[in-house]
Amino acid sequence: MWRDLALLSSLDVEDQVVLTSSHCPEGGRSDRHAPGDPRALRVVGNETVIFEDFGPGAVTRIWMTTGEDGISRDFGPGITIRIWIDDAPTPAVSMPLGLFFSGRVPPFLAPMVVDRHRSSGGNLCYVPIAYRRSCRISVLDASSAPLWYQVTAHRLSDPRRVTPFHAALDLSQWRTLLEHPGDDPWPVGEAVTISGSLALGPGAGTVLAELNGPDLISALTIRAPSSLWFSLRLALCFDGTRTIDLPLAELFAVRRGEDHARTRSLLIGLNEDLLYCYLPMPFFDHATVTLHNDGPATAAAQFEIRRANRPPPADAGLLHAVVTDADRTTPGQDAVVLDLEGRGKWVALSAEFGSLDGGDRSYLEGDDRTFVDGALHPALYGTGVEDFVGGGFYFRIGDDEPQPFALALNGMVYDLPDPQGTAVGVYRLMLTDAPVFTSRLRVGFEGGPTGDLEMRLHCVAWVYLRPEPALVLVDRIDLGDPQSRSSHGWVVDGDHEYRALDSAFQGEPPVVLQATGCYRRAGSTRFALRGAAPGASLRLRRRFDAGLSAAPAIVRVRADLACHIPPWATSPVRRWQEMDLMLGRAPADCSEGLDLSVELSAGPDGTSAELADFVYELWSEPARPGE
Repeated sequence: MWRDLALLSSLDVEDQVVLTSSHCPEGGRSDRHAPGDPRALRVVGNETVIFEDFGPGAVTRIWMTTGEDGISRDFGPGITIRIWIDDAPTPAVSMPLGLFFSGRVPPFLAPMVVDRHRSSGGNLCYVPIAYRRSCRISVLDASSAPLWYQVTAHRLSDPRRVTPFHAALDLSQWRTLLEHPGDDPWPVGEAVTISGSLALGPGAGTVLAELNGPDLISALTIRAPSSLWFSLRLALCFDGTRTIDLPLAELFAVRRGEDHARTRSLLIGLNEDLLYCYLPMPFFDHATVTLHNDGPATAAAQFEIRRANRPPPADAGLLHAVVTDADRTTPGQDAVVLDLEGRGKWVALSAEFGSLDGGDRSYLEGDDRTFVDGALHPALYGTGVEDFVGGGFYFRIGDDEPQPFALALNGMVYDLPDPQGTAVGVYRLMLTDAPVFTSRLRVGFEGGPTGDLEMRLHCVAWVYLRPEPALVLVDRIDLGDPQSRSSHGWVVDGDHEYRALDSAFQGEPPVVLQATGCYRRAGSTRFALRGAAPGASLRLRRRFDAGLSAAPAIVRVRADLACHIPPWATSPVRRWQEMDLMLGRAPADCSEGLDLSVELSAGPDGTSAELADFVYELWSEPARPGE
């Protein structure tokens, strides 16, 4: 993305983004790694595995923190991070955690890596760690340390798209971008700029630019007094759809005004007196930018609008700004900030969270949960609001008050008392770690530590969106239904039994389900799923019992290796889980169906674990007209 910012708008159907974190799967507030409750994939001796995936893919964000008494602290000098790539005999990375996040060791250099002093309680790494076959991240000698973590990764289906991580990786372009937030990040090229000054009377509006495509807007800047930031409103219409209609204060993430909110991110914010948005704004036919004055007096402003003078990516989505405003959230239900249908990518959020009962900041404890493509289990399950934006411990880095900060990709720009309690203004750009969805996206924030805290929030989410889905459900086998098993040619090798499970999915309020599935310890299962379009990208959704320890297994399509089933953290209370697996592309002769098998293999310790499957769903790109 950093080599061409226009790629931020690309909606790649063969890109899947997932998050492994130390969240409490039972819905409590214990979102951490600690003695007796490790919140990890597994613990072997003094090594705690916090992330493991089987490629191809890339880790693009690592966040960690530790502390006590409500204050973030430095990592213990004995805690070491190890990163293993592509089954290599030695780790690609092995160093103390404090050194890893120091920003001083190539290629883990600032500002791609920042410590808790720069990110107010959080330690962040945005160095991409790519792999073709596998990746494992572990921490050593951390069994007695209270450690919180999040690891965000992309999963792909084609290893040829990946250049594996190595210590001499040239990331200078990415690093340079992050060093200069607020400056124009687009290279000089064939762009064309429209600029001007104007005075708008009360209630008046004027068209600033009308553009024909295909093209994209690469810069939109305004100069106007801060007293006008709420009364001046910009409306943007792309290809006949009004996708953005916001006051300047919202569009440029300066909601509390110039005196407090100095958001200065890579692509949105305030640089001196210049309000800027450098997010790519694609259009294929036509674009219109209109400025309105909703205030009672004449308003003066200066503007610049730059078109890149080049076509956008063929699979680009249109940029939307989605506003959520809640004066009081409902206890026991996530505060939903996005609920969209279609295909798209969520790339940014600016928000204000606030309390309703004085100075208590417990609303920051609420976990973020992102549900992708209608799945009942979150693809991304975070550990708290301040962690989501890269901070930690209510943004405390010492025994003092929360410390505002503004970095290229994340920030907390104010923590203020107000008549109802307290309020924090935060932002995060998800450029290399943006959640991708092919049919639906639902994002919510939990109310406080257990979901029952009322709070208030105001959010602007930035999303690239197309209305049509990229993948649709084409077939489904329910293993609790004998007729479904028979019609799909279900065969099991070895000992097995069908048992019922009565449990719940993770998330609030929990979705409770009782169903029957197939439990086994060895061998393979075979079945057929139909409806895939020839050459279409395929995904397999698996519903299973996550109360069992992770069992190594692989999925084959017509005897060819399609993917490994990645390990999961055992959840003994809320045992239902779903995961989506990338299968590559359908063969040209798939009209009679796809023959699939799921094979168990021995685990890292040489023993086999139990595998329990309940449902398999096949998702495919819709057939094109004439196919």
